[in-house]
Amino acid sequence: MELSLLLPVLAALEMFPSLVSPSDPPSAPKLFLHPRHQEFIEGDRLTLRCSAQGVEGVTRYQFFDGSGKQLSEMPPNAYREAWLHLTANNSTIGAYSCAYWREESGKEVTSIKSSPISIQVKGNLSRVLAVGGSFFTLNGLIFLATYFLMKHQDSRTVTKRRLQRAKPVEGSPKSSNPDLAEILSDEPTTPPASVFPVEKQDT
Repeated sequence: MELSLLLPVLAALEMFPSLVSPSDPPSAPKLFLHPRHQEFIEGDRLTLRCSAQGVEGVTRYQFFDGSGKQLSEMPPNAYREAWLHLTANNSTIGAYSCAYWREESGKEVTSIKSSPISIQVKGNLSRVLAVGGSFFTLNGLIFLATYFLMKHQDSRTVTKRRLQRAKPVEGSPKSSNPDLAEILSDEPTTPPASVFPVEKQDT
């Protein structure tokens, strides 16, 4: 008799663990980085976007850093997402992840964390070098163009001066090279009147 009374109790005890065992946590959200750069320069603005699209009953989101420290907690926006805005600097370097809470049977349960996203930041020196490099490249091109233009003008001036120095003095014999004589003087290259024979007039 006593054994028959214990059988229902034992059966209930076997069923009890399955009734109180926790259900599987909600699926992990997706984490996105905007803009999608491999590396940021110090001072850049960036945004982490945590999304649990298709999941009903989401009450809030949570962002975490690489050590698991909670960074920011916020309710879902109109798109059922959460956005975390950051400014790139040394303190933002590292991995980030996010999770969400949803309501089940009157209580909140936490989802699995998203896959992490890594953020790398360069110093301001990289920005200075990038801007400065473009500046010096442009100025270098301007300098070279000006240099070659001035060199060409100087070459023409020197040539002109040399030709002027080679020009014969008035009254001195002109160059035997007729082509050079035309270059050196604007006057016609016809020989002087004394070169032509003068006919003697009969008296």
